[in-house]
Amino acid sequence: MNTATLTRPSTNTQRRNKGVETPILSDRIILTVPGEYYAYSSEFTARKPVYALISCKSNKNRMTTEITNLGDNANLLFLFDASRGVTVFSVREASDWGILNDSLQLTIRTDTLITETKISVEEFNNIREKRDTKMLVEICKAVPQKATTFISMKPNLVISVITSDGKYGLFLVKEVSKSSIKIDACHVLL
Repeated sequence: MNTATLTRPSTNTQRRNKGVETPILSDRIILTVPGEYYAYSSEFTARKPVYALISCKSNKNRMTTEITNLGDNANLLFLFDASRGVTVFSVREASDWGILNDSLQLTIRTDTLITETKISVEEFNNIREKRDTKMLVEICKAVPQKATTFISMKPNLVISVITSDGKYGLFLVKEVSKSSIKIDACHVLL
């Protein structure tokens, strides 16, 4: 893995947008800090379908050509298919199933488990807004951890994500179209 592009978070650069300060997200790979809670929104497209659970100062949506540099931080892949809609896979599963280009030379050692939760949109928003690490982890651990190869995306679905390197996350599907998916999410590295 090219470690020259991996950095720890530094100060949060801001830009003004109609009087509101919003963070400028970096294309650098900024690693998560253990114990730090991350809450964010993101949009994934066929051009940028890779979901990396990394610092909020970094873009979570990445191109498949970035998987090699992301290494174990490349966690999920959204697949946009005209007949099946949008589905999500772990990057490792997508590689094993031959969905990803073999030339990427993947060396993903981290398992990423995804499962549908039974929590409501309101419960998700409450956890996310209160930055409740304990509840986030409890919900992820309470979800049956049978391996799910892929999940079809639909609005208001809440997905649990657990990685073997200690990341726990939830994401809420806000909008789904043939060409994009918008989510609200939160995660933590323990």
